[in-house]
Amino acid sequence: MARRFAALLGLIAFTAIALRGVVVGRAAEGAICDAIGVMFMFAIVGAVAGWIADMIVAEAAGSKSSERLSH
Repeated sequence: MARRFAALLGLIAFTAIALRGVVVGRAAEGAICDAIGVMFMFAIVGAVAGWIADMIVAEAAGSKSSERLSH
């Protein structure tokens, strides 16, 4: 899940910043450089969010299975 969140957030951020650069009329090189930087930052945020989501799901699944075994 962490890889998927990282890839998804990174690509969304890249697209948004690249489109913003086109709309504003920036030079392609500057817009792409900004988009790449933001993509990496959001990929890191997505990886952390995905890792947290994995931990939450694993913990919930573990508690459900132990709850079923105790009954």
